[in-house]
This record gives sequence, structure tokens and C-alpha cells, in this order.
Amino acid sequence: MNSPGTQQLISAVEQTTGFKVIVDTVEGIFEDAQMISARPEMPVHTIRVNKAKLHSADYIVAGQCAMILRLWSNPVRIPVFSPIPEKFRYFVERGVNSLSSAKVPAHLVQQASVQLAQGVLNQLRSMPIEIMTIRDCQRQCPDLIELQREAVETQLRLHSESFAPRIPLPTRRSMPVPPVPESRTKRCATR
Repeated sequence: MNSPGTQQLISAVEQTTGFKVIVDTVEGIFEDAQMISARPEMPVHTIRVNKAKLHSADYIVAGQCAMILRLWSNPVRIPVFSPIPEKFRYFVERGVNSLSSAKVPAHLVQQASVQLAQGVLNQLRSMPIEIMTIRDCQRQCPDLIELQREAVETQLRLHSESFAPRIPLPTRRSMPVPPVPESRTKRCATR
């Protein structure tokens, strides 16, 4: 790692947790990195950076280290969400019902609905800590500000594309979209 900020965060993780940080690369993943936090049976923090993202490796490693510090230094401040089983089943069932008209085997419809529900819950659980680690990196690694800006803008663009009207998702059909009054559209167009 070339960034002084990244080096400082790696050192802070090692001092705070008492475990060494190992940085490696990995291919064939969709994420920027995979992070495996240390535990008694594996006493090392492993951060594997996606080879396709090596140009941003310093920022990616800094972000993963900031996340480890958050998780290890004060776990009380990290929100823990446990889904209510009945609500999870209801969400899965709605997904199954909305996908059932597709010409897809029932077991695949069920599997897709469970994966969608788990994915949404994972985003809800991870987003607060990701926001905090973005802020931590901004404060602790000013030398990475341009890489951070690029990474955050890329994430926002990818997430925005997920909600584009051209993608038919069962969740979108179940969400009411209020009509925009004509007076408002005219006012916006003249500004």
C-alpha cells in the first residue's frame, strides 16, 4: 500500500485488535473486496482486493480497515438488525406471487425471492456502517480523497441504475408511484 493514510489504518487495526492484517488479491468477484475479520481459529484479518479494482486498492483497503476498526473498537455503536421471521416470510411470499406468472420453475422462483429478500436485508444492515466508514476514511486519509470520490460516485451510479424503469422488478410493481401534478412539471421545466 502506497498511501500513508492506508498504512496508518492498517497499523491502527493491528494495534486495536492485536491481529495482523494481510492484503491479497482475488479474481472473479463482483465486490471491490472480500474481508475476513480475525477470530480465534484464524488469527489474522484478511482483505482480498478484486484484481479489477487494483487502481483503487489503497482506498479499498483503507475502507475495509475502517470497517474492522468500527466493528472491533465499539461494537455497541454498530446497529444490529434481526429480521422478524413472519415479515421475512411475507416478503418472500410476495416475491413468489409476483414472479409466479413467469415461465420459470417454481423452485427457482422461490430461490430468487429468498435471495432478493436476503439481499435487501443485507443492504439495510450494512449501509449504516458503510456510511460511517466512508466518513472515517475521508477524515483519516485525505490523500485518498480523489479515489474515494470516484469510488462513491461509481457506487451511487450502480445503485441508481438498479432502480431504472427498464428493469422489471417485482418490488417496483408493488410500490405506489404518486403522479406528479402538471403544475409542478411546468414549474420545473421553466427553471
